[in-house]
Amino acid sequence: MPHHDGQLVQSKEHLEALIKSDFAFDGTFAFSIKYPLGDAPNPYLTVDDVGSVGIPLGERDAHAFSFSDKNLCEVAPDKISFGSPQWDAWVQGTIARLVTENFALSGSCSLSFQKLVVSKRGCEAPIASKEFSAVGYVIFFLPSNFEGSQLAVQSNVDVDGFQKNFDVATDSSKSTTIVAWYAGCQLDSGSVRDGHRVALVYNIVPTIDSPSFGLPDMSEPVKKLHHVLQTWKESTLSLKQADSMVTPPPPTHLACVLRRTYQHGPAFSSMSLKGADKLLSRELSSVARQLGFRLYMAHVEGKVHLSCHIRGYDPYDDDYEEEFDESEFDQEGSDDDGENLLVIKQVVDMGGMPVDVDELTMKEYNEQDYICGPVIDFTRTPDNIEFERDERSSAHRIKTWKRTVILILLDDSELGRSVVPGDMYDYAAHFFNTLTTTSPTPREKIVAEALISRISAFKHPVEKKHAEDNIWFYATQEQRTKAKKKEASRIPVAVTLLCQCAERWKDLELFFRVLAVSEAEQNISIVGIDGMASACGTFGWDVLKDFCSKAIQTDPSLRRKHALVDRLTVFALEHDILDLAQWCAEQKALLPAVAEVTGKKRPSTEHKTIPAKKRKA
Repeated sequence: MPHHDGQLVQSKEHLEALIKSDFAFDGTFAFSIKYPLGDAPNPYLTVDDVGSVGIPLGERDAHAFSFSDKNLCEVAPDKISFGSPQWDAWVQGTIARLVTENFALSGSCSLSFQKLVVSKRGCEAPIASKEFSAVGYVIFFLPSNFEGSQLAVQSNVDVDGFQKNFDVATDSSKSTTIVAWYAGCQLDSGSVRDGHRVALVYNIVPTIDSPSFGLPDMSEPVKKLHHVLQTWKESTLSLKQADSMVTPPPPTHLACVLRRTYQHGPAFSSMSLKGADKLLSRELSSVARQLGFRLYMAHVEGKVHLSCHIRGYDPYDDDYEEEFDESEFDQEGSDDDGENLLVIKQVVDMGGMPVDVDELTMKEYNEQDYICGPVIDFTRTPDNIEFERDERSSAHRIKTWKRTVILILLDDSELGRSVVPGDMYDYAAHFFNTLTTTSPTPREKIVAEALISRISAFKHPVEKKHAEDNIWFYATQEQRTKAKKKEASRIPVAVTLLCQCAERWKDLELFFRVLAVSEAEQNISIVGIDGMASACGTFGWDVLKDFCSKAIQTDPSLRRKHALVDRLTVFALEHDILDLAQWCAEQKALLPAVAEVTGKKRPSTEHKTIPAKKRKA
């Protein structure tokens, strides 16, 4: 094996080992949960020199506490008793388990009560103090009516971002809110603007047989990640430059199977990742930018086709029922004996935008193509099992495992250059419908350009280099025609989205590019008559006159031409635009009536669209 080929194998193995060991932290540094009244037990507190404390905290009980000049009252645990056994069971059971899960603790923990803290209006003092033996802290904000700012937890270690904010004031009188964070992080308790805030502070303490806990320091793992990817890149480029007759083609990408399973949809992005997957994605993105890699995510399905039959079936026996039940079919051999197939359902960039990667050919599933776990994992229950009958006594069971992988591509490579916008109409609708910016962000520009490119690719298709590897290659002519009709029907919605963006951003150049790429002058309905009227209001009639005149000449539909003129006539009257009104009158005089062409009388829309006062004028 050539030297660089060996380095490639080693780099791949080192990367897998590194991710499994040093990027395994599957938790967060802080979290919060709000429980409505009834979902959390009442602790039934009794405080020395105060007596029973009602929950939700009332004004009478609140004024019974003695406050410092910082508007704070701290009560030690030996002066407090809990009258509810359910409270301690809930704390040490439900909440301790949540802490273990969210902090990804490798062993169990318990919660040790430290103090009661009551804060009143004007208090900005911290609630919790650092304890050397504590793994972290949990604060229970009991029901009490108060207003105040959010709590903020800051981390020095980037495992799940650097800061999280929690709102504990909203519905404070009707809920119990817990806030938990790792030791080593800094809590800003916020301020109390009105009312009284009551909190029980607990330390998170590991049990005797549990290993030590703590947030991982990612500085060294990131350095190792940088080194192993740089080595893989250098080895790949060296193989690419070698004689192709001697050296086999170098790998085109690295594919890392994520730990969790994610549903693909228009809202999916790297922000959807959780735990260790989120940690890996964030650190990998930073290193990839430095080394010239591109990152994408792919939703893949590993399928195993298994033959089944009716044991002892005799085709000459007439005693069988008309059709065998699915449960009567026996599988031939084990799952390992089935036919494996990999299906790439969707590839998206880290922001969630669908892309097509022409050079990413679809091949039969090979476990060696992936690191950090197989796609087809017989140790896990399949995500779906289908049953298909072949003949009377034979059938197939198809077991499907759904996984998400991170694809690592060299930016300056044939594979990287083959990336083009994919079927992104649903994504664009989700993305743009939630935005109200008056100036485009860099991400909005990227999505807008990609959507324009997708429309252009549909209008002017180019044969894919690897069409034989794509499901499209195996589709019937009917399926292809149906797919084309479906995409054609979605273009007007995409054009509307882009035109709305152009108007919101006051971007006339973008607006005309959208009209041109969609060939709207040949079919006015693509942009819509209301869309043209809206654009006239934003950009002015003077700059749109030439396009409208061209559309009148080019669009073959007489009905669409009349509809445009009628709509612009109304717009001209509503906004007193004489030049537009004159243009509409000229077009109306030149256009033949629909009845002259079709033999049918075109229904008048004047009484529906033009106000009576305007018609009289």
